Amino acid sequence: MLSRAEARTVSTFAEALLPAGGAFPVGAAEVDMVGRVGAYLARLTPSTRTQLRVLLRAWEAGPLASRHLRPFSRLAPSARAAWVEQCSASRAPWRRMPLTLLRMVCLAAFCADPRVEAALGYQHDCLDDRPPRPGPRLRPLQFPAVRGTVEETADACVIGSGAGGAV
Repeated sequence: MLSRAEARTVSTFAEALLPAGGAFPVGAAEVDMVGRVGAYLARLTPSTRTQLRVLLRAWEAGPLASRHLRPFSRLAPSARAAWVEQCSASRAPWRRMPLTLLRMVCLAAFCADPRVEAALGYQHDCLDDRPPRPGPRLRPLQFPAVRGTVEETADACVIGSGAGGAV
């Protein structure tokens, strides 16, 4: 799903963001970041997919307008790490925002890898060991279908799912 140039940008960005041999036992080089990000890209709407592709191209070209004078993927690994750090610390939103967006995409892809989940201690276990019970598929209840007084019974209620997690 990713072009060769996009794949190179994703791969080098992920390795700069999540280097092997760091404090965390798994690095981006050990995870199929290109495949995972490509699969994520395939599930996006065409317009969002185009925007992410433009973002990858912009990130790749960013260092050309700096003292580095090379595309991101052609920088030495230490220069890539320095560029990521410079963008992170920059006051200019046009440097920080692409980094924030690409970091979000790459971290989501990275953390969904089974080796990373295991290193984080994440388990997919339910609290209840019994198999799921058969029953009708639940439909979301949302506005404007909600009218009058509505009462719901639930074992759990998730309100919001922002950066701080659900409440």
